Amino acid sequence: MKCGRTVFHALLSSLLLLAACATQPSNPTPSSNASTDNVEKFLADAEKRYLADAIKLSRASWVKSNFITDDSEALEADANKGNIALVTELAEAARKFEGQNLSPDAARKLKLLKLALTLPAPKDEKEREELTKIAASMEGDYGKGKYCPDPTGDPLLTARVKALAAQSKNNEKKCLDLGDLEKIIGESRNPEELKRAWMGWHQVAQQYRQRYTRFVELANKGAKEMGFKDVGAMWRANYDMEPDAFAAEMERLWLQSNRSTIRCTLTCGQSCDKNTATRCQPMARFRRICSAICGHSSGAISTKSSSPRQSRRKPTT
Repeated sequence: MKCGRTVFHALLSSLLLLAACATQPSNPTPSSNASTDNVEKFLADAEKRYLADAIKLSRASWVKSNFITDDSEALEADANKGNIALVTELAEAARKFEGQNLSPDAARKLKLLKLALTLPAPKDEKEREELTKIAASMEGDYGKGKYCPDPTGDPLLTARVKALAAQSKNNEKKCLDLGDLEKIIGESRNPEELKRAWMGWHQVAQQYRQRYTRFVELANKGAKEMGFKDVGAMWRANYDMEPDAFAAEMERLWLQSNRSTIRCTLTCGQSCDKNTATRCQPMARFRRICSAICGHSSGAISTKSSSPRQSRRKPTT
């Protein structure tokens, strides 16, 4: 009898234990410490792999930028392709930590890992290769580009070419490269010469306009596959705010700057009417800037209305 009760209690205990086990989830959630250890291990490995690959890409880019050839462009395209593949792989792997209770440092690192690419490429291997080759070829054409001014239609820059040829003792020099045009735009104060230099350099871009269109299509596709609206939204996400919030802040700053421009325009001599009278008096801190823009030193206001207060007075009878 005593033995029977012992067996009964043993069976009862077993049934209760089985029932308790049955109520537990089949895949228990890892503890907070386990999650922290996993993400720290992942980030340490990701940083190590990314650093090694980034150095490799930087070396290939340096060689291509200083020795622009078809071979150096191919080397950079291959290195960039590998870098994009690595970052895409790490960004995909980082998604398993989304929604977990992570430290601020770990969460920020995971976000920056996802944003490490300035050029997001599609997952498709052929499209990724196409994108990297387009990027390398356009950068090469940009560096090799030259503007050859027409002596008849562009005498100003033609004179520049002759002066540079004399300085370098290179009588065969007939064109301006990127360095020459940068110097002109940085030093010249002749509006017509600046305009010619700007328009001349933009002629270089015409040869890869179609490639650039395809470049944008592929990059936007890659950004969408990573969860962004487009490449622009991905770039704006690099700041410590959401892309839409960043765009709103830029709009606010632009409107603030635009109001300053209105003040400067009125300061330069535009007459005030009843609609603009309240903006005719520029703030003191803008007076010096406005004077520089207007080309005079006084910064005096040339308006028909003497003051905003007077402009709002009712005429006396």
